[in-house]
Order: sequence, then C-alpha cells, then structure tokens
Amino acid sequence: MGKNEIKMLKEMMLICHDCGVKEGELHLQGCDMERCPKCGGQKLLCDCKLSNNEREPFLLYPLICARCGKMWPDFKMVGNRQWKIICGTTYDIKDILCIKCMKKIAKIRGLKLDTIHLKGIINERERV
Repeated sequence: MGKNEIKMLKEMMLICHDCGVKEGELHLQGCDMERCPKCGGQKLLCDCKLSNNEREPFLLYPLICARCGKMWPDFKMVGNRQWKIICGTTYDIKDILCIKCMKKIAKIRGLKLDTIHLKGIINERERV
C-alpha cells in the first residue's frame, strides 16, 4: 500500500461508513458503528443502561500492526482460512499484521509465503 493509498484510506476513514458523520461528531441514532462508552461493544446491540447524554463521538482509529506496532503498515487482505494457516490462534482475525510480520510468522511456522500467497492463494502443504 503506497503513501497515496494510505492518505486516501485515512480520508475515507475520517467519515463513518455507516451514518456518514465526520470525526468528532456523534453517530446518528441507530448507527451500527457507534461503540458503548461503558463496555466498548457495539452500542446498537449493547445491554448497558445509558442515559441519552452518554455517547461516544466517531473517532479515527489508525491501522496498527499487532506484532510490531507500525502505524498504517503495508498489508494485504487474506481470508479466514489463510489467516488461520499463517497465524494459527496467536492473532485474532480482527488483528492487522504488516506484510513483513506476516512473512516472518509464516517462516517461523514453516510456511512458504510470497506475494502471490498474500493475495489469498495458500497451499497448506507448501512448506519451506
């Protein structure tokens, strides 16, 4: 992911994709992206007792590699199956791993991983 793509992604992320509010504004009623200020879960499905003034504004959360901590890292999307093959249960499917860390984890686990594999083509039997 290049610098222009990261800039565009940041700009897109400054607006809630569900209700369209800008960063710092309160989500519109019923927005599925609003978080509960008490438990941190999805407010729409939360059972916490809240008053009307207990609301969380929409905030941009940067993409951060769960392993090395790099902000806005280069990464590729992989499916659930590929993620489990590469990461096992060490990292959650919701985590983000930069390409460098994903390759290192794959190497540690004895998997051959190149850029083609990062596009989602992984053969479980292909070992280093």
